[in-house]
Amino acid sequence: MLNEELFRDKVYACWMGKNIGGTLGGPLEGLMELLDIKGYTQEFVTAVENDDLDLQLVNLHCLEQYAGQVTSANLAKEWLSHVHFQFDEYGHALTNMRKGLRPPLSGCYNNFFTDCMGSPIRSELWGIVCAGKPELAAYYACQDACVDHAGGEGVWGEVFFAVLECLAFEEKNVEKLIETSLSYIPEKSRTAGAVRLLLKSWREKQSWQKNRELLIQMFGGENFTDAPLNIALTLMGLLYGKGFTEQLLITTDCGYDTDCTCATIGSIMGIMYGTSYLDERWVKPLGEKILVSSPIYGFDVPKTIGELTERSIRAAKLAAAIYDAVPDKSIFSVKQETDREITILPEGSFSCCELVCETQYENGNPAITPGRTKTVYLTIENKSLASYTLDIGMQIPSGLEVLDRAVQTVSIVPGGRKTVGFLVKAQEDAEKNAFYFCRFLMKQKIAGNWMEMEVPFTLMATADWKLEADGVSLGVFHGTDAAVRMKEIGLPKGKARMLKAFSRLWISEEKEVRLLVVYRKPAALLVDGRAVVESKVETPLIPAYHRAPSEKCTNLRLAAGYHDIEICLNDVEESDVFYFYVVNPANHFASEIDCVLTVEGL
Repeated sequence: MLNEELFRDKVYACWMGKNIGGTLGGPLEGLMELLDIKGYTQEFVTAVENDDLDLQLVNLHCLEQYAGQVTSANLAKEWLSHVHFQFDEYGHALTNMRKGLRPPLSGCYNNFFTDCMGSPIRSELWGIVCAGKPELAAYYACQDACVDHAGGEGVWGEVFFAVLECLAFEEKNVEKLIETSLSYIPEKSRTAGAVRLLLKSWREKQSWQKNRELLIQMFGGENFTDAPLNIALTLMGLLYGKGFTEQLLITTDCGYDTDCTCATIGSIMGIMYGTSYLDERWVKPLGEKILVSSPIYGFDVPKTIGELTERSIRAAKLAAAIYDAVPDKSIFSVKQETDREITILPEGSFSCCELVCETQYENGNPAITPGRTKTVYLTIENKSLASYTLDIGMQIPSGLEVLDRAVQTVSIVPGGRKTVGFLVKAQEDAEKNAFYFCRFLMKQKIAGNWMEMEVPFTLMATADWKLEADGVSLGVFHGTDAAVRMKEIGLPKGKARMLKAFSRLWISEEKEVRLLVVYRKPAALLVDGRAVVESKVETPLIPAYHRAPSEKCTNLRLAAGYHDIEICLNDVEESDVFYFYVVNPANHFASEIDCVLTVEGL
């Protein structure tokens, strides 16, 4: 292993490289053409804000708060306390967590962006604190990524980079680093496919410009943040460049999500070669100060690269102590689960927990339709050395009712697993709720006393629409997320010149709202009979709170109660989909408003 002085130098260089790349790439983010950049393109006094670093400061705080015992549940608590971003996957995951969904379901429900770069950019901290321990780096990265990317390529991107970075402290052969890191992610993932195509073209002596073209042909799309392509573009500079500046600028000139790609290649080079490798022309203008985005707050953030370096080294010692103390290293395995929520009991447990509880929803979706039922399952694994006999019931709010047995009793031997299911019905005429906080209650009698434990979960209201295609009624569609997918509707003849969707928006109090219609083709939106959106242009299908096309969104002040909603879409085909969001318009704090879309009264 490295001596502490050399380790400190590489950690410092990693964070400095991160700041250099984020500052250079930030103004170029989203440019998808081939670039020709020579230096910083913006005026600044110190390093600029960058979510790539901001979120890792939150993760560092989690490491410190929980003494290295990092789980997705602990990370979710940190997000709810300290992260207020609206961007892409962050905004959707925070909406889910605020409504009570927990990882990994929080990362995939109603989230278009699970394949994107929001989690691969958070890998460096895990590489540092797990230096030389790739299994632990992969575990931490997976726990982190599933908070907002569960089931997507974003998870594999973060695992890949975390493993590469933890090994780069001692390995300088780029090709070997890449090949080893690939062995930690699924061979059939798109991330692995993009990296392998990069390597193949490089070995065939293709120019980096030609390699970039081939990657875009195979993995490019209209969303510049897609992870597999950007991960390959990050590595482009490492393979083709000679020296820090050339390597940095090759990746920069590839374009796309440049604040991410440039920041990551900068950090990797810092880990591999230390501070002496960083060109002074990039370091000197930045200084040591760390500037944190205003939506990240509520804890003691490092003020300088030096302070961040020292705290990272202390966190590495915490992680090493945790790893060494756990006799069964299998708990650090990487699992891609999406259709369940994990609760470890007793609350706050890590390696020596007694019960692992998995909450699963019928059809893998937490949405429930008014007047209909949904079965919610609880699977309990006994990790202790004693048998458990549990009385399990369900606590639910008004608007829901349990149709089967109120309490179920199960006995679970050490190492055993048992599953119970409860049939829940949403009442049609109940007070309107956007979501329902619920919980399983478990009781065990020990020495004459009852021990009580609980497992929380949430049921979401469906988004209900009456649909009409070219004047023909298609009935009611119960949307289990914000999307209406035409392939699920059954369009007559597979297409329609005009599709109309009718619903009633219910909100509990007067408020300012932002209404988004995300649809690729021309669209119109009417609220209470008044046209508020009339777009005749085609726009990208990217359902993000903060970057919806201005032609297809509007801000309104709506009174409490019901509001009639009508969406008109042109040239609809079976492959089309539209999204409708009602969000808080406040800058930096956008999330979905607690509202209900119902066909009641239509």
